[in-house]
Amino acid sequence: MGQQQLLLLTLTVVIVGIATATAINGFMENRRKAEVDTIVSDLVRLSASAQAWKMKHSAMGGGQSIDGFEGVERMFEQTGWPTVTMDLTAYNPDTGRNSRERAECYRSNEATLFCPVPQWSGRRGGGRLLIYAMGSLMTHQGNSVSSEGVEIIATATVTGTRASEIMVEVYR
Repeated sequence: MGQQQLLLLTLTVVIVGIATATAINGFMENRRKAEVDTIVSDLVRLSASAQAWKMKHSAMGGGQSIDGFEGVERMFEQTGWPTVTMDLTAYNPDTGRNSRERAECYRSNEATLFCPVPQWSGRRGGGRLLIYAMGSLMTHQGNSVSSEGVEIIATATVTGTRASEIMVEVYR
């Protein structure tokens, strides 16, 4: 009888251990997903704000008279997030290569940086806005950040002023 009770006790400890490990893994996975969902929500909010700025008349502080999204950083300054000017090296879909851009980046928290960069497709009025959401900020050096040294979590591409002209791509 003693051996049977010891076997049952050992089996119970193993089952409880497995259940605990599974619960911890599930919690960590849900936390990661919630972080990404928050970042995507911020990206969509910033993209919608850029579209609203583009539709607003220039006399009211908008960018209606500007081709593309040049000057959109003036609108982003109104978000209230702490800003920092960064030299950003990241993938440019217009050229198919990495390019270096100077951008006003916005820190929503200690771990995420949003860098909006106006892009041009080589034709007048063909501008679009790319917003990079980057994590692992502790690895950047001074005011220079590279997509190779910082994890890009997601990007938003804004090509116009309609809701269907926002495309968000999540990388993790």
